[in-house]
Amino acid sequence: MGRRLHRERDGHRGKSEINGWIVTIALPSGAAVTGTWNAHASGTSGTVRSTNVSYNGRVLGRQSTEFGFQGTGTGTGTGVTATCVTG
Repeated sequence: MGRRLHRERDGHRGKSEINGWIVTIALPSGAAVTGTWNAHASGTSGTVRSTNVSYNGRVLGRQSTEFGFQGTGTGTGTGVTATCVTG
């Protein structure tokens, strides 16, 4: 069984600030999230939705924030697909 650590940096390229963000992560079959930091995660396998926590939801223009997750699994595929939207 493999273990993997993933860090995600979400940059905001616009000039105005955002208040809240959502990142949807599509995991390969057989993979699961076992822990997160700097985000709230809903679900542990398949499509996992991560949202900001109280201290990193406000992102000023041209700034970024980071969060991460630890995962495990034996499924095929080596990567995840992430999509970010402002909440």
